[in-house]
Amino acid sequence: MRRVPPRIIIKPVGSLNETFDKLVLFIVKSVYLIHRVLIRMIFGKTRREVILQEANKKLHYTQILSGRFSPSFYFISILYGFKLTRKLDRKHQMLFKVKVPKYSYRIYCPPFKNDFIGVTTREEDIIDNYFNPAEGDTVIDIGAHIGRYTLIASKRVGSSGLVVAVEPDPSNIEMLNKNIELNNLANIQILHCAACAEQKKIRLYLPGKNSEISIYNTIMQDRAHSSQRSIEVEGYTLNFIADKYSEQIDENAEKEIWIKIDVEGAEYEVLKGATNLLRKNRAISILMEIHNLREGFNLFEPIIKLLREYDFHLEFEKVYDGGEKHIVLKKHLI
Repeated sequence: MRRVPPRIIIKPVGSLNETFDKLVLFIVKSVYLIHRVLIRMIFGKTRREVILQEANKKLHYTQILSGRFSPSFYFISILYGFKLTRKLDRKHQMLFKVKVPKYSYRIYCPPFKNDFIGVTTREEDIIDNYFNPAEGDTVIDIGAHIGRYTLIASKRVGSSGLVVAVEPDPSNIEMLNKNIELNNLANIQILHCAACAEQKKIRLYLPGKNSEISIYNTIMQDRAHSSQRSIEVEGYTLNFIADKYSEQIDENAEKEIWIKIDVEGAEYEVLKGATNLLRKNRAISILMEIHNLREGFNLFEPIIKLLREYDFHLEFEKVYDGGEKHIVLKKHLI
């Protein structure tokens, strides 16, 4: 069992009520430390570690005491789960206002565990170590969802930079707008469209109505399930999107362009519509999540082949179970 950090006051990564969460986590940490001491006195050090490993499987001490758990969110989401609360709220989905101190933003979040993880800790290692736009850079966030990367990018590029958030799902667009207003950010432009290989109307497949995960939608029929709904949305190429904001981008021509792509299997389609942008002789970094189109199959190889034609170099690769991966590719100024 990984040792819990020695601090007694734990700051939650995300929280509805930080004071309440700190108090509850303080109590849990105190009980945990007493638990460790008593078991050591009774059973000895070696036996203690075995007992604590078993306890952790049931009580999740490690996760809770890492700060990646919000008691306030947990308790309120349980209340939301009751049929009475759902009945009272059936016309409008309840949204929680979550504070994420690590990245200095607040964000509206649906009352479900997976959505909470999505706006607080999802891809934390990628964001901390490999997504590092600087002051004055331009970030094009393809698949912005409700704004995690968009908000972080906005903070990092500052008032002299630009963030273009591209999102096709109308529900996500509504929440994205709310989250930008909540944080009083003025350097973000929103485009309600899908990024694809050519400019046209395109079908977007949405999660089923009863899904408790709001993050998944795709233009790729191979990734759509029979239970999913679909709508027609505008499709624009990344070339068109970059041209639309070319004046603002060219103001910072000496700065870097970051392209973050998370499009549920349509990565290759996005890149096929980005050839003019990729060809430009400037610093460009691409952070991309490559999704499987079916079990064990994705388009990693053709994606890498295409980008190497434009002098991009693979600088980071993280492979997940099933073969999906995060990659970072860079093209540097000559």
